[in-house]
Amino acid sequence: MLLSDGGRVEVRRKNGHVLERYQDSRFPKGLTILDVVCMEEATAVPQVGSQQPEIQEDLDMADGSEAVGRGRSGKGSSGKGGRKGHRPRPVGKRTYALCDVLVWGDADMMGADAECRLFWLSSRFSELEKEPRRARPLRLIPAVPVSPITLCQAYLEEVDYVKDSLLFLHREGHYFMSEGVTPLALQWRDRQLNRFVVDTPDPTGKTHPERQAIVLRYRGKGFLRTADHAIVAQLSEEQIAEAVKLNNG
Repeated sequence: MLLSDGGRVEVRRKNGHVLERYQDSRFPKGLTILDVVCMEEATAVPQVGSQQPEIQEDLDMADGSEAVGRGRSGKGSSGKGGRKGHRPRPVGKRTYALCDVLVWGDADMMGADAECRLFWLSSRFSELEKEPRRARPLRLIPAVPVSPITLCQAYLEEVDYVKDSLLFLHREGHYFMSEGVTPLALQWRDRQLNRFVVDTPDPTGKTHPERQAIVLRYRGKGFLRTADHAIVAQLSEEQIAEAVKLNNG
């Protein structure tokens, strides 16, 4: 979720964790809430002996710190020359793909149907100027009526970004914040669309095991992370000691 209060932007994960904060003067006055997807470019593999930036970023976010403007001491940097009130440019290369709009400039759009919301989002996006130097690029993911032709195009055609899934919305459906599952919205992904899929022993995919096995990366302070950099758990000291014991045989 991307939230803007008069240009003061805060990006949150679905679980409420703050991913980063920055300024973007393109947004209108008042509250704006957008449903977005973070698209990150691949970073170069660091040399042996150097700390991996992605690991440090994971730990910063897990500690509840901002992922922008952090100096070597871990304190917020004040920008060039140490000027007060000068917010540094966000670190890393991220683009936020706009998928839906909930609120725009204090105008509540959650009561509108999906067709109206997406038309409104497309219209407002076309009016935005080029992103300021200290803001993240925004990209509109176009919504098209579903037909056999458009479905095949969305599924098979190559695009200049990494696909994650296909999102189907009922054109008359509202945006329900309190409903975890709704038949009016469906997200579809498979091996063709997503790099991270759940594998099964059955090649046909018809038989699913009762329990799925996943692989998580172990990071500093006991954090467990998925391959797409999402921290999902943290081990206790007892669990870390047990894991070390099992690893050493």
